[in-house]
Amino acid sequence: MVPHVIRSVEIRCALRKLELERELGRLTSKSGVLLADLKLGLIVADDCARQIISDNSALRIDRGEIVLPTAQDTNHLLRLTGSCCEQATASIRGGHIQVLGADGTTLLIEVIPFSFPAVELGPELLRFPQPAAMLILSDPMRQRRKSALALGEEFGLTPAEAAVALELMQADGRAAAATRLGATLATVRTHMMRIFEKVGVKNQAALIRRMVTAGIGVEIPD
Repeated sequence: MVPHVIRSVEIRCALRKLELERELGRLTSKSGVLLADLKLGLIVADDCARQIISDNSALRIDRGEIVLPTAQDTNHLLRLTGSCCEQATASIRGGHIQVLGADGTTLLIEVIPFSFPAVELGPELLRFPQPAAMLILSDPMRQRRKSALALGEEFGLTPAEAAVALELMQADGRAAAATRLGATLATVRTHMMRIFEKVGVKNQAALIRRMVTAGIGVEIPD
């Protein structure tokens, strides 16, 4: 009897895992996904979410619970997650929050209700928490940081030079790049000359082609 019960639990756990992965798979690879219970307990996270958490100081997991940099942010997220409960009285379920990390990193969190498919889990699985909300994590500056790091490794650019090079990829002129960077046009020109020398090109068009060929500015796999 006991082996059959164990096997039943294993099958039901596998079914639940597959259903969760199916839900997670509906989202793009640029967003990380967490499933949380009503108390912000972490139930499951996909690979992208784990990488975002590793790279971003705006969210951490402390003893199995999701924690944001300030108590105010954490309580806000707790309210959004609580609104996803079927018994919640809120007219709007879920929402979004933008969080700033201690090192300046930014994290966008979208909270949406999670309804688990009607699968008979059985009393053996009561110890497993029921997901209440799906948290979709996105770090708008993550790809830029990865590209800047790649520029340093590939061409030896300093962080300031890498920032200028990435702005030049917008191909809307040095003045526009200077405005976005909050720098003077003279500073951008100086950085450009050094960038051209290090990359081995003579103009902006050639720089962009060289960077694209090196995989800079496009999605860099983890």
